[in-house]
Amino acid sequence: MREPRFAAHAVILAGGRGTRFWPRSRARTPKQLLSIVGKQTMLQQTAERLAPLFTASRIWVVTSDQQAPAVRRQLPHLRRGQILTEPEGRNTAAAIGLAAAHLMRQSGDALMAVLPADHYIAQAARYLRLVRAAGIDLRPTLLPYTPWARLRDVAELFDFAVRHDLIEQIDPVQYTLRLLIPPGSAILEGDEPRPWLGKLEPDQFGWSWTHPDPRVDELWRASAALAKAQAEAGADAMDTFRRLRALADARPHAAPRRASRKVARLTEPWFC
Repeated sequence: MREPRFAAHAVILAGGRGTRFWPRSRARTPKQLLSIVGKQTMLQQTAERLAPLFTASRIWVVTSDQQAPAVRRQLPHLRRGQILTEPEGRNTAAAIGLAAAHLMRQSGDALMAVLPADHYIAQAARYLRLVRAAGIDLRPTLLPYTPWARLRDVAELFDFAVRHDLIEQIDPVQYTLRLLIPPGSAILEGDEPRPWLGKLEPDQFGWSWTHPDPRVDELWRASAALAKAQAEAGADAMDTFRRLRALADARPHAAPRRASRKVARLTEPWFC
């Protein structure tokens, strides 16, 4: 008799007060809501690591009433109901119990991965090896174009995909995605200078921005046009990868190899 397969959900614990990181960490802005390592907050980094493994509808955050507004701003792709607020902070066990009770009511039996929001994972390659060893298929999403990305950063994404056998697991459009800055974005908080920031564009649902290095914006426009044309022509994803990589890095490269096993993919590639 085959064992039943349960839907897998990820629960991020993000209700801590961060008292050990005082004075930078406060009750309304604890360390998981701060940009301590890199441009993203620790909460955003945790959600990004989970994106290849869980669909957005199966990622949940447990936090406090005080911190919930900031969590929603930082993770706008999650529905309001996926931000679970504790009536009163009772530490880790109670937070896990709240999430478990919620998932039981919604989905019945399910698998639940519980992860703190304030972990830092520097060894992405080792992380990939571990989740693969656990039998989890990866479908990474990318955000190559941001105001602080460099040309070599974009080229490195292609090299990383080759080194770790991810070419056919990453939809080509992922190599062309550009940062969207909606109104109220956490990126706009604080008084640091943002010379790259443009104006609010209502028809684009966000703020425009221009990269300090014009070559990065030129590469983005060329890559986006190529990915669109290839998708409309029904081109092979490997060919699209090769062409996009050539735009980002003019050096000669060996032909990419086919993956040893196929991973299910969406029929519609235009998502982020």
